[in-house]
Amino acid sequence: MTNGVFSKHRFVEHTANGGFFDSWVVMKYRIEEARRSRGWSQAELARKSGLTQQAIQRYESGEREPKVSAVVSMAAALGVTIPYLLSLDGISTDAAMTDDEKRLVALYRTTDARGKCVIMAVAESQMNVAGSKD
Repeated sequence: MTNGVFSKHRFVEHTANGGFFDSWVVMKYRIEEARRSRGWSQAELARKSGLTQQAIQRYESGEREPKVSAVVSMAAALGVTIPYLLSLDGISTDAAMTDDEKRLVALYRTTDARGKCVIMAVAESQMNVAGSKD
């Protein structure tokens, strides 16, 4: 495993050359890259993900870091994996989500507000567990 740590949905890892890799620095570019590769405007991504155009603009500019629920929504709308947006793998923007990721998104979208909170809490706790094992 790596010597990286998770902080909410952000992954920071120290590199061999003494620098560090911060998933958020890459994520903002991946959101824009995936959106543009589909020929979508920020407004189109906002409509398809259920977010506002202003939020998409802020995520892409780096002005604001998205909450986990926004990352899930954007990944589902863009048809990319969550690890791809979080810069945790090298999957191309054209890669389809796995069956498990599709199932998780479907469950998230069909549950009530309380269920969504539970899903997010479990996902975040698992990210913290994975980060503490490193």
